[in-house]
Amino acid sequence: MSGILDRQHHYFRKQWPKRELLTPGQKNVVNIPSINPEKAYLPPLHIELGLIRNFVKAMDQNSTGFMYLKNKFPELSDDKIKEGVFVGPQVRELK
Repeated sequence: MSGILDRQHHYFRKQWPKRELLTPGQKNVVNIPSINPEKAYLPPLHIELGLIRNFVKAMDQNSTGFMYLKNKFPELSDDKIKEGVFVGPQVRELK
């Protein structure tokens, strides 16, 4: 019957093995990172989108940078460019 819930087998408990190398106060990293994470700066995409939007809104409409954006994204209307409406792939393309 499809209307009755199978409450006996709805949840399964998994027995996880105990940690062997947990040392309090130390980072438990299996592999060493290839770069120093303190020197890497990758801002989240929503911050980049906000910064790009504010930057484009503050630009002069007749500047060479604004004309570059118009030529770079011909599929976007002038109003969208003036308002700084960009999506993630377009921001990545500007990098």
